[in-house]
Amino acid sequence: MNVSAPQQKLKKHRLLLIWIVFLALDTMAQIIFKLGGANLGEIADFPGFVSAAFTSPMVWLAVVCYIAMFFLWMLILQKMEVSQAFPLTGLTYITVPFCAYFLLHETVDWTRGIGIGIILIGVVLLGSEA
Repeated sequence: MNVSAPQQKLKKHRLLLIWIVFLALDTMAQIIFKLGGANLGEIADFPGFVSAAFTSPMVWLAVVCYIAMFFLWMLILQKMEVSQAFPLTGLTYITVPFCAYFLLHETVDWTRGIGIGIILIGVVLLGSEA
């Protein structure tokens, strides 16, 4: 069955939207985990740490992000080969430091910047087929 050009374009737009939401959730999960972990404070023993984590709303919010990401990943893999899709997840190596810089005031020195640039080049090269 032939798919018309407008239908093909709509499918690509949907996949792009799924990717954008996936990357946003992954980035949010990392930032929220960082905030949640920082809010746990200094806990000397592992059982106390686990207990504090299980009662942290921030940790649960990050877990919800991961669960949503799981379902989006399944949608992505329905539409793409894993060899094409997986390299695109490397975009989080760009979005997470970017958000950490602006939201958490973390530093991104020039060596990390170069590394992020190299990753971006790799994502573009590997994901260009998609």
